[in-house]
Amino acid sequence: MRNVTYITAEHLARCRYLVYSPTAAGCFCLPCALFGPRSNTGGVGGQPLKKLVTEPLTTYSHLFGDCGYLSTHERNKYHINATSRADDFLKNYESNTDIAKKIDVGRKQQADSNRAKLEPIVKTVVFCARSNLPFRGHRDDGPLTEGESTQNDGLFRQLLRFRMEAGDSTLADHVKTAAKNATKTQQNSTK
Repeated sequence: MRNVTYITAEHLARCRYLVYSPTAAGCFCLPCALFGPRSNTGGVGGQPLKKLVTEPLTTYSHLFGDCGYLSTHERNKYHINATSRADDFLKNYESNTDIAKKIDVGRKQQADSNRAKLEPIVKTVVFCARSNLPFRGHRDDGPLTEGESTQNDGLFRQLLRFRMEAGDSTLADHVKTAAKNATKTQQNSTK
């Protein structure tokens, strides 16, 4: 094997993770340097990480083959994990996704669910307003579930009840399961 004293384009093309640093005058494994172990002792048996991770690789002979430096580095568990983390980072960056929403999928589902629950209520308010219809009746409190009507409870509440009887299961579920002060169907009044 010939002694190579410089890095070539062939080296960089063969090892996509390899980058040359002119400042350090050597090569680093980009995934390991950026996404590698948090401690400097992530090597086999707690050995300190040096070449390609915390220090540049400056000798380029014996890079490939069974005992080659880069071939050995590629088999290290910390390199495999760092490469996986780097790939995940690039996928998220390229897809331009909101990491907070991706991490907390439940938050997005809760927001969509809340939006769906409020939609029939808002549409009923808009219908009454556009039609110049009164919202309030004699009583604006009491149950809103199907079949339970109070006398003179207002057009808004009657329309909501009508929506539930017509099959709006999202509204019906919201009225049945939400706390009384969270249904958004009652007028706050001071008595």
